[in-house]
Amino acid sequence: SIPSDVTAVNADLDAQNLLDRVYVGDTAGNLYRFDIDDALAANWTGGKIAQLSDAYTLPDTAPNRKILFPPTLVKQRGMEAGALVAFDAVYVGSGDREHPLKTDGTADRMFMIKDKVGVDKSYTLNATLSDLVDITHLATAEAYTPLNTASTKGWYYSLPGAGEKVVSMPTVLNNVLRFSTYAPLENINSCVPSGRGQLYGMDAYSGTPLDGVKYKMLATNPHIFAGFFSQGYIGHAVPIVFGDKLYVLQVTESGQILPGAAEMGTIAKVYWYREAER
Repeated sequence: SIPSDVTAVNADLDAQNLLDRVYVGDTAGNLYRFDIDDALAANWTGGKIAQLSDAYTLPDTAPNRKILFPPTLVKQRGMEAGALVAFDAVYVGSGDREHPLKTDGTADRMFMIKDKVGVDKSYTLNATLSDLVDITHLATAEAYTPLNTASTKGWYYSLPGAGEKVVSMPTVLNNVLRFSTYAPLENINSCVPSGRGQLYGMDAYSGTPLDGVKYKMLATNPHIFAGFFSQGYIGHAVPIVFGDKLYVLQVTESGQILPGAAEMGTIAKVYWYREAER
């Protein structure tokens, strides 16, 4: 089944600003792309581009990861065989939010899939876990070279907590990937019951840690924002324009806001248009 909203985008970035592509995942850990860039719906096409559960064969074994939130699409570029290659990076997380206390052996993950639509028009990408690089323990972007090959189709980051699961749509601003998780066995402090919502931040291209001092990351895991925890779920990031600055706000269910609001820098309008009344 497909319980989440879809992510519909103007992927070709043309001036018409018409939606031309859709991404969505299902409860078996599959990721799909639908191309809707034709005026006739009969000419729309779609197919599976990634299988992110461990290998399974029904009815003997079942898929062990669920995608319950929409993916995020970002334009990226990377080196492959000495050449700069453009691709669409699709970010999606797995986790069974409907069973927050479940702590079985399944490691839920955040994924980045390299979707090269120009060469994958027939939905042959078919990325599986063996095609992705495990960046969970890579400390610096300099150590991150496996992605820079044509055969590598992306990466994954395994959540460290037992039963920890992604519980929000990922967001990317200024090449920083943010997503929230819920870890049922973690504690905010010793005075409250187990269960902690926490916010992750990492380099959107490589998945490697951010500057720990600049972004105030957790010393024991530099992928996690320090001091920003919740007993419940943390929602997805919301970009806010205030004056000539762009901020990204992250709020807990109790109203706590990520300190500093992660200022993104100066912004300016690059165009405008007027639509006549009819």
